[in-house]
Formats: sequence, C-alpha cells, structure tokens
Amino acid sequence: MSITAKPRAQKLPYPNPENPEHPRYWLITYFRELAEFAELQKLLTQMHRRNARNVTTMAICGAMINAERLTEKAAKYVVSNGHLLFAFPETTVLQGGAA
Repeated sequence: MSITAKPRAQKLPYPNPENPEHPRYWLITYFRELAEFAELQKLLTQMHRRNARNVTTMAICGAMINAERLTEKAAKYVVSNGHLLFAFPETTVLQGGAA
C-alpha cells in the first residue's frame, strides 16, 4: 500500500509595493493584503486545534477583521483604477507581463 502526499496549497504572491504612482500599485497591495489575510486564517485554525487561550484567539480575530478591511479597501482601489480581480497566483502581471 502506497501513501501519497497531500498536495500543498499554492502560496499567494507577496510582491513588494512600488511607488504609489505605479499603475499597478493597488493590485500589488491587494495581493499583499490577501496573502496576509490567508496567513491569519491558517494561524487561527492552528490556534483552534491547540485550544489556545481565548485572548490569543480574539487577538488573531481582531487582526483578521483589520486585514479584511484593508483587503476590501485595496480591492476597491483596484477596481476603481480599471483593473479586474481575476488574476491567479501564477500571473505575470506583477512582473510586467500579460495576465
């Protein structure tokens, strides 16, 4: 009997923000915020599994609420600047290529 490894979820891109005047600045910011929110979700799941202290769990939840607000704000700027949010983690748009 062979055991196959569970495929790992692909990590979201975490690009460095450039000059706010760059045309894709808000798209880059959106991906950063989304990646941070995903990491907080994973951390919260781990804390629940470990039966972490309530104060720790509540602190993570508070950070997730803030991260969600920042992600929504970045998404609004992205859409208002004419970008569409259908890019996937392997996209090359953040390196200047075609999406």
